[in-house]
Amino acid sequence: MSKKKQTSTGWRFININLTAEQKAAYKANGEREPQSIIDDMVYLLETRHKMSWSYSPENDMFIASVTCKDEESPNYQATVTARHQTPLLATDVLLYKILEVIGSSEWDFAETTDDWG
Repeated sequence: MSKKKQTSTGWRFININLTAEQKAAYKANGEREPQSIIDDMVYLLETRHKMSWSYSPENDMFIASVTCKDEESPNYQATVTARHQTPLLATDVLLYKILEVIGSSEWDFAETTDDWG
């Protein structure tokens, strides 16, 4: 049985709440083509990120998440999530958070918690 590798910083959940301006900017971009979303997903996977999806029956929403798996990155073991009523839109909002809002900065600028409850 394999064990999850822990670092000095451990597993981190990065909470990124979009501001009203960021939400407006996202909506102003309009609906993206699925291929554009796939291209961004491939970019994250190629840069050593894990992507996953789940369904939350409590909220009747889909959750998309990305966890950095690059041991050389300051974002190693950090996870960012987004949720929406469809898996595709949850993924697109998540990509917007990571690629547009955070950009190339460390994910630690956002609110960090180890309380997943």
